[in-house]
Amino acid sequence: DVEGDEPVLLEASASSTINPVSVTGPSKPDMRLPVKSSQGDSEDSSPFTPVADEDSVVFSKLTYLGCASVNAPRSEVEALRMMAILRSQGQTSVDVTLSVPNVSEGTVRLLEPPTNTEIANYPIYKILFCVRGHDGTPESDCFAFTESHYNSELFRIHVFRCEIQEAVSRIL
Repeated sequence: DVEGDEPVLLEASASSTINPVSVTGPSKPDMRLPVKSSQGDSEDSSPFTPVADEDSVVFSKLTYLGCASVNAPRSEVEALRMMAILRSQGQTSVDVTLSVPNVSEGTVRLLEPPTNTEIANYPIYKILFCVRGHDGTPESDCFAFTESHYNSELFRIHVFRCEIQEAVSRIL
């Protein structure tokens, strides 16, 4: 499931590759809980505030390699191809922690390691496919998931690299 970088890199990644979910506009509290609601904070709270503890498993020592649009969100071949491309580029990598809920109604959260500030979140119901790199390939230390982004016609793959290769099998 998913260390300190300079804030400028993190801000650039958050705005250009991660695209955090906005907490404004119509929302379905039973389907997607903005951070402010899960914490019970006031209307003025930012979507980038620390996440309240929830029933989840936290994976650290991960690097977010980026995301890309995909046409076939459930294709292992396409997912592995995008994983190889994003891993080889490594231009916008960000150290992250990934919080994966123990319940199917939960939300996968991407956190900044030093502060556990939420960078982005992905409701489980929007995650369509998960894949890990094949053993014996450069991507053997990577995993990825595809999600339905904003609507059912746009799909994105998010790719991560594990500092500890053996952890890949535990995450997926």
